[in-house]
Amino acid sequence: MLKALSTAAIKAKLLVTIVALSVLASWPASAQYKRALSVETSVAKSEVLARQIVVEGRVRSGLPYEISAPLTAVTKIEELRTGDFVQKGQKLAKQNTADLQIQQRRTKLNLEETQQNKQQAQTDLKFRQQLKEVAKSRLALLRQKADRAKNLVSKGTLSVEAFETVQTNLLAAEEQLLVRQQAISQLKAQASALSIQMKRLQLDLDELDRDIKSAELLAPISGQLVNLIEGNNRFLREGERIAGIRNQADFEIEAQIPAGYIPFVEQAGKVKAKLNNGTPNRNAGNKGLLLIFRATLPQENTRTGTRKVRFKVAGNLSADLQADNTPVNVLVPTSPPVPVVTVPQDALIPVSGGHVVFVVADETVSRRRVTLGGSYGDKVIITDGLAAGDVIVVKGNEGLSDGSKVQIPGSQNKNKDGSSKKSGQPKKWSKSG
Repeated sequence: MLKALSTAAIKAKLLVTIVALSVLASWPASAQYKRALSVETSVAKSEVLARQIVVEGRVRSGLPYEISAPLTAVTKIEELRTGDFVQKGQKLAKQNTADLQIQQRRTKLNLEETQQNKQQAQTDLKFRQQLKEVAKSRLALLRQKADRAKNLVSKGTLSVEAFETVQTNLLAAEEQLLVRQQAISQLKAQASALSIQMKRLQLDLDELDRDIKSAELLAPISGQLVNLIEGNNRFLREGERIAGIRNQADFEIEAQIPAGYIPFVEQAGKVKAKLNNGTPNRNAGNKGLLLIFRATLPQENTRTGTRKVRFKVAGNLSADLQADNTPVNVLVPTSPPVPVVTVPQDALIPVSGGHVVFVVADETVSRRRVTLGGSYGDKVIITDGLAAGDVIVVKGNEGLSDGSKVQIPGSQNKNKDGSSKKSGQPKKWSKSG
């Protein structure tokens, strides 16, 4: 009997030990359940937006600004290389103008000689006009003398021979006046021709001046040298290419957009874009781009049902994107703007078959399955599962489960619309522990 009691005592002690161990084993899990990480919340908002899809676009550069040789001459290139950045007005090359300068001096001498010839013609014209006035006075006297001789002949007091002599002198004076008038006309024509020649020589001088000035090739725009002739002190003919400069502001975004969505793009006028996910290290992509619709190219891809659309970039494209075929993600509207509910992307937790969010109500979080309707920048459009004003967890939601208790530190309670009763800072929640 003693042995039986001893065995029963041992069994009872073992039972107590097992119960104690099970309690101890369950206690950390219970404590851990009550103790949670701090979380941050946001509020589901009602906004008027268009649903969007992401379409891959590509950076397209404009045509480079070509710089050609203005003269046929030996050309010296400055210390530049393909790929260098240049500023507007920067010297790129210099062409030899020795022959032009000699021609310029000769033209100036010709112009001076022509000016002197014109001055001489004008002086001669002045004297010829004076001689013409003398000839006109002499002719007037001879006409008076001829009239008197005619009266005398009719009265018989003057011989016919004497009258004929007077008439001959009168004709000679008229001829002399005509000669003077002809000479004056010729001098005027000569002076006019010299004036025209002077203008022509001046035009030649102006052209030579422009050619000499153009021999110093300056960058017409600021940009990057995309091509540059090889070698230096090369003999180039007029019109041969020297360099090409790509304007830093002359970049566009091209995207193949489904034809059915293009009217929404044209109506919106502006869309957003960000860097392709394959290039996460570029800082410019985090800021995003604002694209302005420019044109739809009149050609459709019958296989994909898409058309090329070109966008201008609002502002300047960052340096790391200034290359042909750089990929960017264009957010294309797929519907007219309608009232929708949006939440930050951080609120979403991917699960099998979709996404869930944690909604906070009465210091308790509940797991809510939601239906997505696209994205808009860093926000996600929710078509089902949430209502505007719902408070949702955006940070720390990975460690939550359905029914977890949370509390607000201090008195930083948020109102239903998401505003803080005492401050506008994001509300932080933590599990009670």
